[in-house]
Amino acid sequence: MPGAGLTPPALVAGPNPATFLAMRAEVVASEDTTTLYLRWEIVFEPGDRERLECLPGPVSLRIPARHYVDVDGQAHEALAVEVPVFPHNGSRNRGQARFTDHEARRAFWEALERAVVSDVTPWLYEVEPATVPYEGHVFEVGAGDVASA
Repeated sequence: MPGAGLTPPALVAGPNPATFLAMRAEVVASEDTTTLYLRWEIVFEPGDRERLECLPGPVSLRIPARHYVDVDGQAHEALAVEVPVFPHNGSRNRGQARFTDHEARRAFWEALERAVVSDVTPWLYEVEPATVPYEGHVFEVGAGDVASA
């Protein structure tokens, strides 16, 4: 049998990092051109949820936002929005934000997707649960982008 006795390259080199990119943010932008809502759901794969449940503190993202409208309807030129990754309210991790500018909404959208895939997921599989403080871990996404934008 050809290849019998050979070790697959994935077992020699260790786990494939691409297999850890399972957690993702699924984003839906509103079609309404006046309100500019952005709704998202952070979707976990089974292994992600078990690892998150082992951590002693919460995990969240702090994403800079421009032209943001808060829940009271107040417009903000620039601020940082905290997005909980785990734990979250309800059975699904859903969120929403409102903007007054298309480009600002798009920048927040891209930062959210990029942070979940390239920051949170690899960190989740590299961190030792005992090293995470009880206060939790906050990922500062694109620090400095608010002031420069």
